[in-house]
Amino acid sequence: DSEGSVSFFFFLFTRGEIGCSWSHLNIYRKMVEDNIEEAMILEDDVILCDELPEILSREPEFPEDWELMFLSHNNAVSSVWDRQRLFGKYHIVRFVENPNWTSGYLIKLSGAKKLLAAGFPIRMPADWLTGNRLGIDVRLYGIKPVCIPQNKEFQETISGRFELNRENWFGSTGGNRSPVSAVIEFYRGLKRKSRFFKS
Repeated sequence: DSEGSVSFFFFLFTRGEIGCSWSHLNIYRKMVEDNIEEAMILEDDVILCDELPEILSREPEFPEDWELMFLSHNNAVSSVWDRQRLFGKYHIVRFVENPNWTSGYLIKLSGAKKLLAAGFPIRMPADWLTGNRLGIDVRLYGIKPVCIPQNKEFQETISGRFELNRENWFGSTGGNRSPVSAVIEFYRGLKRKSRFFKS
């Protein structure tokens, strides 16, 4: 398709989202081909916190079965019981909902093999794959609070899914926006321009 790809979840995805998924899958392929036991994957819109070296140095304290450790995520809800203090304010958590974002994470070869096997054909954003929405049984953990936040001032290139799918979701309105469409567009405009949403 010239504009996007029909996903497993029946959305059209933008070229940017497809390219992002492709780049992550290529890293998994590289890990498998070269037998790389572990990698840290960072996107280009991240900020590295001062505590990151200390967090990485404590990897021997991570749960033995971890395969993917989110260093950046959307603050997905995590279990209040299944958490382990790492140091200071940082904890290792298990998520009770699917975490989003692929801005920064650690991945083991065993996890890369699972994601690579499930990732083709490309039919979902990268963080839907890493967030285990397909039930791939990658053993996910995360660091809370986020230690690799996204840089909100960075101009992203993967947005536009709403515009691409507007007609599929709300139907053709002959050029007139539906109330729901107008509200969503207003909210997206606030997110792009408002200092409140960037804080």
